[in-house]
Amino acid sequence: MRFAVNLTKEAVEDLQRLEDFLIEVASKHADWELPARAMDAIRRELGVLESNPFTCRIALDDRLERELVIPFGASGYVALFRIVSDQEVVVSAIATSAKMTSTSASGTFWVRGADHAR
Repeated sequence: MRFAVNLTKEAVEDLQRLEDFLIEVASKHADWELPARAMDAIRRELGVLESNPFTCRIALDDRLERELVIPFGASGYVALFRIVSDQEVVVSAIATSAKMTSTSASGTFWVRGADHAR
């Protein structure tokens, strides 16, 4: 079974802000490949959702709302997504894992801020 992976407008905006931030960091450290490496890691891991969305950890208190952990660098990223049918998942937010706040044993608290979800 294959799932279509779609991103909400907010998730796309998260990616754009993240890439802008990474470009800024890259310029400070002369690591010009950093943004491309990060975006490649995110893209590669989002591909997991095409075949295995149920393997991701449950977010909040809804079994269809899940989090994909994306390893990268010291902290990595987390994508919040929802399994909307047996053919589609929708990614609603992407944030650095350092910006996440755990609120309970059952999940993570997501807040969409002015700069990005955290």
